[in-house]
Amino acid sequence: MTQVGLGTARNFSSSRPIFQQLADNVPIAGRALYEADWELSLRREQENMRRPAKKAAALAQSKEMLKPTSAKKSAKKAQAASPAAELEHYFPAPVPTVTTHLLIPLAPSPTGRTPLSEFPASSSTGRLPLPAFLALHDTHATHALRVASLFQRLDAAD
Repeated sequence: MTQVGLGTARNFSSSRPIFQQLADNVPIAGRALYEADWELSLRREQENMRRPAKKAAALAQSKEMLKPTSAKKSAKKAQAASPAAELEHYFPAPVPTVTTHLLIPLAPSPTGRTPLSEFPASSSTGRLPLPAFLALHDTHATHALRVASLFQRLDAAD
């Protein structure tokens, strides 16, 4: 049996690589923060150098350019009168759509089965006689063809 010491246990823990990486990267992180701060101070200095030119240009403008014109008044009137128009533009009233409800029976008409079939079900086999089965199959095939053609016409009209 091998004795496990504290140093060996530390190597197996997951916290050492995490903290070791932080300790190794502190100089890099510190330098990155210092450079970011240096870039911000450099930008401030450049803005301070440009400010006198902006102030001189602002003083050169005449006061007449600062006076409101009549076009702005008409724009205010248009804005005051337009909430209903804006609502209509962004939220138009829903146009009623035409909806047609079709009731399409997926099975053939039950009137063919209303009176009991002339072939009583025999209790020995539990199957329909062949003529009754063929008649039932024929009505289903005809009805399936009608329903399929109806759906094809509806899809083509869309």
